[in-house]
Amino acid sequence: MLQIRPGARYRCFGDGLCCTDIHSIGPLTRPEVRRLAQIEPGLTERNPRIDGVVITPRAGACAHLTESGCRVHAALGLDGKPGVCRRFPYRLVRTPVGLRLSTEHRCPCRTLGDRPPIDLADAIASTRTASGRMVADLVVADTEDLRAYLAREPELLRDPLAAIDVEPFPPLEDVTWNDVAHHYRGKLDGSACGDALAWFGDMVLALHGHPLRQLRARPWKPAFDRAEARSMATEPPDTILADWIADELWGLEWTERGTFEQARRDLATRLAVAREVLRRLAGVRADRAAAEAVLIGEMAGAAPLWASVVRAFR
Repeated sequence: MLQIRPGARYRCFGDGLCCTDIHSIGPLTRPEVRRLAQIEPGLTERNPRIDGVVITPRAGACAHLTESGCRVHAALGLDGKPGVCRRFPYRLVRTPVGLRLSTEHRCPCRTLGDRPPIDLADAIASTRTASGRMVADLVVADTEDLRAYLAREPELLRDPLAAIDVEPFPPLEDVTWNDVAHHYRGKLDGSACGDALAWFGDMVLALHGHPLRQLRARPWKPAFDRAEARSMATEPPDTILADWIADELWGLEWTERGTFEQARRDLATRLAVAREVLRRLAGVRADRAAAEAVLIGEMAGAAPLWASVVRAFR
C-alpha cells in the first residue's frame, strides 16, 4: 500500500518550472522516443553524460513546451509522457514499514495557489513504470535511529517547525559557513539552478553579518509568475514553510546524510536561509515569496555538497 502524507497537496497546472532552464530531459526508453517522434521527429539525441537518449532542449527548455503547455500531454495524455516527466515531483521511498510517497517542493504547482490533496490514483499512475512496477527512488535501511523517529513521526508532523526548533548553523569540522557560502556562490553557470544555489550562498553570508549590495535574478521567475496569476488563493508563509519541512521529514532523505538529530540541524539551517529569502523579497506576494524561498532551500539541500556539510556538523 502506498502511503501519502496527510495534508500534502499537488496537481500539475503546467507552470513549467520542471520543463525550463534545463540541459536535457531523460533518459528515454525506445517506446518513448517513438511516441515523441509522432509529435515532431528529430527532437531527441544521445547524451553521453548519462549514456542515454534525451529530449533535445530548445532555448534552454523542453522542445515540447509551448505557451499553452506541454505538447506531449496535449497530444498523448499523461500515459504518453516520458516516465521522467510523469514522475516529477513525486518520489517513492521504500521503508521497513511500507512504500511512501514524498514530493519535491521546488515546483510552484506543489507549493503555491489553490491545489487539491494529492490524488492516490494520479500518484500511482505517475510513478509506475511502463511495465506497471513501482520502483523506489530511495530504500531506507531499518536502523535504531529510524525506528525511534518513526515512533515519533505523527507527533512531529503535527507541528514540523517545532520539531526542528534547534539552533541553525552548527559548528563545522575543518570548514566555515563562509566557505560553504562561497562554494554555493561559485555555482553560477547562467542557469536558474546556478542562480538558486548562489542565492543560498548569499543568504548564508548575510546571516553571518556580510552586507549584500543587491539581490540576484530570481530563479525560475516566469514559472512563479504563471503560478501567481492562476490562483488568488493565498496561505500564510509559515504554512508553506511547514509543509516543506513536513515533506523533508516524511521523505526520509535525511537518513542518507546522518541521524535524525543531524537532520534537525540541517533543516533548521535551511529554514533560517529560507526565512531570510522571504524577508528579502519584500513587496512580493507573501505566499509566493515563501514558495520561492522553499525552492532555494530545497535546491541547496539537493546539491551534492550538502551531504558533506551535514556530515561535518560537530
